[in-house]
Amino acid sequence: KNAWAPLIGAELAGSTVGILGFGAVGKTLARRLQGFDCKLLAYDTYHDTQAAAALGVEFADLNTVLSQSDAVSVHLALTEQTRGIIYREHLAQMKPTAVLVNTARGGLVNDQDLLAALKAGVIAGAGLDVFTVEPLPAESEYRSLENVILTPHSASATFEAYWKMYHAAVDIAANFF
Repeated sequence: KNAWAPLIGAELAGSTVGILGFGAVGKTLARRLQGFDCKLLAYDTYHDTQAAAALGVEFADLNTVLSQSDAVSVHLALTEQTRGIIYREHLAQMKPTAVLVNTARGGLVNDQDLLAALKAGVIAGAGLDVFTVEPLPAESEYRSLENVILTPHSASATFEAYWKMYHAAVDIAANFF
């Protein structure tokens, strides 16, 4: 919906935040959350135990992260193994007060299962910056739900981020040659 309405949420202090994917972005999120007095759980196939210890992050299996977290933030790479990794059974494990945030890739979440969970109150809400089909079609059911915040895949749309991408591309080309 294109509406201006106040949002009433939950405090981060005392909550548990689940981070799916503990690579560069997941670690950055953990760093940013350090001052909010929340418990941090992470799921990843590779455990960077040194970074986890430094950031106060505890590794757990996917089911534990989903069932214990008040907010789950998705930062996994989209591969054949992770495509649709968040589906009906996983959503059912989450707390009814939990929110799911996906800023990684749309294909990581099964849209039909997430829509059903949001409509039925299986989870409290979702924040989506990525979609299976982009741009998000005008007829998408996500647009009609009041417990979803949608942004147009713009999490990295800053001058600084683009400048860093250009530099990285130049570095990759230079290293190749």
